[in-house]
Formats: sequence, C-alpha cells, structure tokens
Amino acid sequence: MTDYELRKLTAWELLTLRRAAARHVCEDERERALYANAAVLAASLRREGAVIFPDAETVLRAFSAGEVNALTEQYAALDGGSAEFSGGENAAFDPERFRRLKEGGA
Repeated sequence: MTDYELRKLTAWELLTLRRAAARHVCEDERERALYANAAVLAASLRREGAVIFPDAETVLRAFSAGEVNALTEQYAALDGGSAEFSGGENAAFDPERFRRLKEGGA
C-alpha cells in the first residue's frame, strides 16, 4: 500500500467492532481475534482520508495473518497499547511482500 494512514478509532467504534466480531461465526478464539483485527483495520486504514477496505473480509483477502498482525500492532501503538492478537507468529508471513504492499506493489 502506498501512503496509507491508520486513523485512531474511538472507544465506541472499537466496542462496536468487537461486538460485531463476537457475532461472526468463527471456529475458535484465534479465528475470532484475526477477524476482529481485520475489522479494526478496515475501519482505520485510510489513503488520503478515504477508506481503503470496505470490510473485514476484504482485509482478510488482501493480507496474510502475519500481515494483519503487523498492521494491528502498528494500530495499537497509536493508542500506546499492544495488540490483542492471539495468533502468534505466522510462518507464512513474508516481510518483503508486506513491504511491497505498503509501497503499492503486488
């Protein structure tokens, strides 16, 4: 992605996203955490002020679990916290691909 920004969400926005994620059908808590993090990214990732991803599913189709985790960590740093992602390390995470995505490549 090129020139993206992470918009800090309000506590109410985060609560609403978490409630929606809790209603999403997931196999386990790790899957639910990944979905919730993708929902936060969909709401917070912007390019020139405009939403880049319309929903969590689109984020999940665009990034690996590790990339979602890395972006979630960046988002959490905005508010001085740490991400609640419980998925741990993703062996398939490709930092070079992530860098290219950030720079607008494929």
